[in-house]
Amino acid sequence: MFHGKQFFGRLTPEQQDQLRDFEQLFLEANAAVNLVSRASADRFRRAHLWDCLVMAQRELPAGAKVVDWGTGGGLPAVPLAVVFPLVEFYAVDANRKKHFALRHFVRKLGLDNLHPWHGRAEAFPHGIDYSVSRATADLDILWSWHARAAREFTATGSQQWSAGLLCRKGGDLSRELSKLHGRFDGLMVELIPAGSGKLVHVSRS
Repeated sequence: MFHGKQFFGRLTPEQQDQLRDFEQLFLEANAAVNLVSRASADRFRRAHLWDCLVMAQRELPAGAKVVDWGTGGGLPAVPLAVVFPLVEFYAVDANRKKHFALRHFVRKLGLDNLHPWHGRAEAFPHGIDYSVSRATADLDILWSWHARAAREFTATGSQQWSAGLLCRKGGDLSRELSKLHGRFDGLMVELIPAGSGKLVHVSRS
């Protein structure tokens, strides 16, 4: 099983330093903005950072555009932007305080490839190739946001994610999967074990 903690050791020293700096910035901001619960903040790496890095077990191709729906304080957008500096990320959230916290993180970390966007997902105006999320909404809702913004894009490498949705989920997904397939035809769903839950990859078959 791919593990985010193990993947951290494969990153460059500069990327590791960026992620450590992100952890410090996040924990400082969390005391004022409440980006995540205090209990999970106390175990930030295991509960959040490693959880985001499981999305990096395959590549996001250079030049791709990726949106993080309901990013909050930049999870998973910030870790993925550090890992994939040649990919352009948009981090969407309707909460103004969280949006401004993320803008602060982006400036401090020098992440030129990450663009915070304040507003509702239904109004997001840019074309994208991939969507990512950590349990922001049910799969059918996430796919509807993705499908509205998706461009025509084909990944060319065997170790790359097919264009579509990557979502970290826990618990029984049978109801969500039933709703997804009930609303949308022609989708392929891959369920990948990820810690105590699953990484869900949805793409067009």
